[in-house]
Amino acid sequence: MLFIISEAILILFSLKISKCLHDYQYNKKYESHVNTKFLVIIPVHNEEIQILDAIDSIRKADYPQNFIDIILLNDRCTDKTIEIARSREVKIYSIDNKENTKGSLLKSFCSNYKEKICDYNYLCISDADTIFDEKFFIFAHNNFENGYKIVQGQICNIQYKRSTVSYFMTFFQQIINNFMFYQNKLERSVIICGKGVLISPDVLKQVKWDRKTLVEDIGFSFDALLKGYKIYYCHEMKVKTKHPYKFSDLWIQQRRWLSGQILIIKKYHSYMLDKRLIGVARIFLLIGYINMAVFCLATISLINPKIYLFIMISLYLWSFIINLIFIRYEIGKNIRYVFIFPFIFIFWKIIFIFSLFKPEKRWKPIKNKY
Repeated sequence: MLFIISEAILILFSLKISKCLHDYQYNKKYESHVNTKFLVIIPVHNEEIQILDAIDSIRKADYPQNFIDIILLNDRCTDKTIEIARSREVKIYSIDNKENTKGSLLKSFCSNYKEKICDYNYLCISDADTIFDEKFFIFAHNNFENGYKIVQGQICNIQYKRSTVSYFMTFFQQIINNFMFYQNKLERSVIICGKGVLISPDVLKQVKWDRKTLVEDIGFSFDALLKGYKIYYCHEMKVKTKHPYKFSDLWIQQRRWLSGQILIIKKYHSYMLDKRLIGVARIFLLIGYINMAVFCLATISLINPKIYLFIMISLYLWSFIINLIFIRYEIGKNIRYVFIFPFIFIFWKIIFIFSLFKPEKRWKPIKNKY
């Protein structure tokens, strides 16, 4: 009964968020006079296949290019990534990355080039597999005009229907986007997601990147919130990224993310009731506890086949309804995803359990370029 009630609450909450999004009017204001200066920072390690698309999307942005500079943080590239970047007149900084994490690259750069960073209004953190929307910097400029110090943009998937895995990641990312939009609507802080994020140089004087964590974005968010900063979400500020489309790639990516998230939960669990973490950060900690509860419930349910069957059926119904609410796809073309999704969800839970008992400690690249 408790399981049914919790699912009903989640569905009703999803409907509320969906209505909020449906009623939302996009801010299409275009500033004819813009002077906000951006420094786009892209850490790279053998990204020759996709780096050109990322750079060109910035170069083609509907914004004066003399106000945008791009820097690549070279993490021991051995392919043609650096050559391609130089052909587009992008500045290259080679950074010693002993910890083998993105946070280590960012912290080293921000520590060694403090004066350079202060020449810009915003640092824009991104990845090599990320493509910027042409209006991204226009809306980013508007955020600076509003005085926001940290802003997270909307993340979309380039390969929406390539496979069941890519569909799942699109669905998962859409839920994150919708929830952060809703929390921002309630004037609560969100957390940054590693790409499409704006950070004022003033923030970096107090908040530092964690060299060791595998989820430097979440760690940075918690530290920023605890130091009194608010993180805003801008739904119009869009970037597109490439999610995994193979189970093997999903395993590598999620092992890295979930291992890092589990460490974040262990580090900050004592701040669960801290008023400074109200919003997405608190929900993030709460989800960690729920995952543990679901793990225990699933383990117990294996003893009783009826309970296990009930959970599986409930999961199917839940996934079907949530799919309709958030993705709003045409059922005739994608009905197979409704039946497959619960298995992907269970696969994701298995990764969480595996990461809980044997966490990943170092960053591992995905071998298959997607």
